[in-house]
Amino acid sequence: VFPTWSRPRVVWFGIEDAGRMMELGNDINAMCTSLGFPPDHPFRAHLTIGRVPHPISSGQRDQLRKALGTLSEAHPFDVTRVILMRSKLAPSGSEYSEVGSFPLRGT
Repeated sequence: VFPTWSRPRVVWFGIEDAGRMMELGNDINAMCTSLGFPPDHPFRAHLTIGRVPHPISSGQRDQLRKALGTLSEAHPFDVTRVILMRSKLAPSGSEYSEVGSFPLRGT
């Protein structure tokens, strides 16, 4: 979870892929830095599976941790494109829109 288990806001799965996602993340960070937008945190290859909009109790955190702990098995999948999304924070919740879609070619 992001940012911590004591106050989870985002539930995510880490991605392991022999470093290719890290290379992409580092390239994006370098490009953003060259445009005057330094990264605010280290890149972590991940797949967001949910958001926690309000604080949850310690019992609910324990239930979430237990449920996620049962997902220890690897689940490989192929990625055929990357979609760049814009996230706009609003009082009613985040609003997402697609900025661009980029097909990936095999290596």
